[in-house]
Amino acid sequence: MTKSNTRLVLVIILAAASFASYLYLNSLRYDNPSTRIPAPTAEEEEAQAELNAPGNAILPDVYLLKKAVEAGKRLMPYQ
Repeated sequence: MTKSNTRLVLVIILAAASFASYLYLNSLRYDNPSTRIPAPTAEEEEAQAELNAPGNAILPDVYLLKKAVEAGKRLMPYQ
């Protein structure tokens, strides 16, 4: 395997591991009374509604994937 193929494989493995861990952590279900969150106040509900508005969503997994692609592009020589 050439050097650029090795880098590409490593970036793909890193992205796949990140996505797999994200899926695993989102699939966990547990009921722990000490971690229950009290009912949100009106201000919290309003702030959450603003964040959930179209175009304002924060997607950390997409952000991480974009950064991984940018880093991969910098590591790979131009072809």
